[in-house]
Amino acid sequence: MATYTPMIQQYLQIKADYPDAILFFRLGDFYEMFFEDAELASRLLEITLTGRDGGTEERIPMCGVPYHSANSYIHKLIEKGYKVAICEQVEDPKQAKGVVKREVTRVITPGTIMDGKLVESKANNYIASIFLLQHSNQFGISISDISTGEFYSTIIEEDFDHVIHELILYQPSEIVLSKKLIEFESVLKQYLETNLTWLDDEITDQQNYYKNLVYEQFQNVKEPLEAIIFSAGMLLDYLHKTQRQKLIHFNELQIYEAKHYLILDPFSRRNLELTETSRDHSKKGSLLWLLDQTETSMGSRLLRRWLEKPLLSKVAIEERLNSVQALYENPLVRDELKDLLREIYDIERIVSRISYGNASARDLYSLKQSLEKIPRLRQVLVENKIDPLIQMMGEFDQCTDIYSLIDESIVDDPPIGLKEGGIIKRGYHPKLDAYYRASTEGKQWLQDMERREREITGIKSLKVGFNKVFGYYIEVTKSNLAQVPTDRYIRKQTLANGERFITEELKEKESQILEAEEKMQELEYQIFTEVRERIANQNPRLQRLAQQIAIIDVLLSFAKVSSMNGYVRPQFNQEGRIRIRQGRHPVIEFVQKETPYIPNDVELDQESQQILLITGPNMAGKSTYMRQIALIIIMAQIGCFVPAESANIAITDRIFTRIGAGDDLTSGHSTFMVEMLETKQAILQATTNSLILLDEIGRGTSTYDGMALAQAIIEYIHDHVHAKTLFSTHYHELTSLADRFSRIQNIHVNVMEKDGKVVFLHKIEKGKADRSYGIYVAELAGLPYEVIENAKRILRNYESKARNLKNDGKEKAVQLVLFPLQAENNQLSQTNESRINKEYDKEIIQQILSLDLLNMTPMEGFQILYEIQKRLRK
Repeated sequence: MATYTPMIQQYLQIKADYPDAILFFRLGDFYEMFFEDAELASRLLEITLTGRDGGTEERIPMCGVPYHSANSYIHKLIEKGYKVAICEQVEDPKQAKGVVKREVTRVITPGTIMDGKLVESKANNYIASIFLLQHSNQFGISISDISTGEFYSTIIEEDFDHVIHELILYQPSEIVLSKKLIEFESVLKQYLETNLTWLDDEITDQQNYYKNLVYEQFQNVKEPLEAIIFSAGMLLDYLHKTQRQKLIHFNELQIYEAKHYLILDPFSRRNLELTETSRDHSKKGSLLWLLDQTETSMGSRLLRRWLEKPLLSKVAIEERLNSVQALYENPLVRDELKDLLREIYDIERIVSRISYGNASARDLYSLKQSLEKIPRLRQVLVENKIDPLIQMMGEFDQCTDIYSLIDESIVDDPPIGLKEGGIIKRGYHPKLDAYYRASTEGKQWLQDMERREREITGIKSLKVGFNKVFGYYIEVTKSNLAQVPTDRYIRKQTLANGERFITEELKEKESQILEAEEKMQELEYQIFTEVRERIANQNPRLQRLAQQIAIIDVLLSFAKVSSMNGYVRPQFNQEGRIRIRQGRHPVIEFVQKETPYIPNDVELDQESQQILLITGPNMAGKSTYMRQIALIIIMAQIGCFVPAESANIAITDRIFTRIGAGDDLTSGHSTFMVEMLETKQAILQATTNSLILLDEIGRGTSTYDGMALAQAIIEYIHDHVHAKTLFSTHYHELTSLADRFSRIQNIHVNVMEKDGKVVFLHKIEKGKADRSYGIYVAELAGLPYEVIENAKRILRNYESKARNLKNDGKEKAVQLVLFPLQAENNQLSQTNESRINKEYDKEIIQQILSLDLLNMTPMEGFQILYEIQKRLRK
């Protein structure tokens, strides 16, 4: 290092403390990068890699970006998963002795972005931490958004899969965790598109330090559990070290229990398309897209959080519904609230920038404009007696004192910069006014001087000007130089077309004016920072107000969507029933406005209709029917009206869906394995208060295997789980289960045949479907005529053989092996039929009956079935 220049030595010393970040080293008007950072950044940012002398024979690799446009470059690096350490000059270069002092003022990571241009306005940017309390096997999870001041913590006492499920709700941009958890790296990367920051174990062992951090930061913390203390403390410590300042906008640690909300596993969230579509992961086409008629960014973010965590408390749900109904019934109130909310800026993020000390005068002005709407907002609610919403809001602090402070101190429409002046109102600060008068009077004096000198010299084109290099001057054109009074004018600069001069009088006045302007700018900035700090001290009040505005915005959005689409208020029962009359799929109905949506009923209970077996052709709407039931329940439990003629539902604690097919290539799982894993989640975790939606279970394997598994799953849900279930299937043999089990019912999607064509009616009716109509669906898909006709011929042949087998009594053989499954297309040989009563075949039947399918892996089950099949074939 001794061979390097002092500045490069300084760079290397600072870089050593931030080895995992790209160091943006401030040099004048540029952020420069050196050595490996320069080579990496030049490639990632597509900027020129140059070099500079650094005291060694070889030039040092270097690249740089202008400081005023650095944010766009930083954003590119953050998007690629890198960290950026911002190293600023912390002393005036004019006063520095030797190398200018520099320090890292902030480390920007994917989870700690603050700049409004880099963060999506309608979505949170979360950072999370995971802490394993090994002696109790508890996982503490903490989640924060530093751009809004939110900070949540919870405990997961089950396996790591549940940690993944909880983190998926937040989709954190970054997760901070100990290297002790390195075994979970692959599963975190599999399910979460996030950046992992691994902390050394000795850091994560500083548990007393973490505890102190939490108690100092959050006044509302009493005696939380250890796992929460340590995860929250670890995250706070990381944020302190990257942000390098106090986090005064973190005022409340919100501790919650995951079991207090409706639980949806990642498979179900994907299948139901709550916040994004499964095909292209876009918001458009999701339930969030439909419901988000919010006017503020705060409301949009809150709506997403509500949708991710539907409530289980009937009291809390009814509280929201009461407010939605009050707004639903008052369209004029809705219109005025919409207009007021439209004028309110993102108070949450403005407050965070104020607390961070990087808010501009424009941020304060935007805050003032927002606060200006609050009194009228409350007045509208009070005048129109929207009592449920008023009660829900509680104390409504209008922050009029903060509004007055900004109104008195900050000019309207202030400039972007803070150190060029022009941001503080005249009359707010006497000393600043004095400087302003001196500056103004000085400029007036200059105008008077210009007029006076023109009269004295007779030079009509004479002018008094100013530039930053030469200061104030008197400019005379060449043609008038003979008239210049040489006894008073001192030549200062020669121009192509004239000369510039200075006088003693002008020099003295210049000193006074520039001193006044410099002091005025310094004092203005000082006054602004004092105003900003005074507002920062009130940030808990402003954060509370922002939350209240967001709640009003979301409930107003629910009312607008409900009114626009003809939704009704759901009712709740405690008997475990689901009764939906004329229910509709909210998104499909909205998208396909030109085509009337066919509504359908559903009835589920614990007495006679626990499981509904749905049969019918593809494309008839079975999957849509199942999804709409889940979406109606979710909408009801977030406090929104629902798309139905009426809905009376029991509070649902979990929803499991297995709808659609697809390989999971990242984990090496086939379609069928994914199907089995998702089914396992449902039947092992569901309760009597859960809803299970299973579509075509068993289709990924052979017909017999598939039917056997499907039947075993249905029976297990009926006998052991007792969850309300919709089971869609093409195995028509399964419909006979309704004759053997008291709580299983058959329903089907009706179709109509006319002139050899099939018309899908999309109507659910009681009873089983008579056939699948698969060939007709293939015909609709446009398969070649020859294929369709050949398929019809082959089908007629199969049906003929099935009738012959049935007439010959062959069906009994299949039933003895697969029990109540009907086998119209199965062809067991006469030999097998004659041997079915032999003793060892009875043993096989007993073996099948005794299988505990739900406590073995799919592969173990397949192996047993394969061995049985081999024995039967002999």
